[in-house]
Amino acid sequence: MKSATPSFGNGDPSDTDHGDTVHTPQRRAPVVAVIGLATLLVAGWGLADGPTLPDPATIGWALVGIAVAVGTLLIATGARSARSR
Repeated sequence: MKSATPSFGNGDPSDTDHGDTVHTPQRRAPVVAVIGLATLLVAGWGLADGPTLPDPATIGWALVGIAVAVGTLLIATGARSARSR
């Protein structure tokens, strides 16, 4: 006799009676990758005995470059998702 309680995918993996269950593919998390990369950069900076920071003007231009890259990425991913609809 089958149980009326849903298993939420935690039951026996050999159970193939999924009925109307829809399986969605897992998606990558780019934000997690960026945070991980930033963490590695900070760790590398610390291991290198904390070298001096560059001129503040250079940091400003680096932030502008990062903003342009993020904006381009957002536009590109938005265009890609609009085409898939």
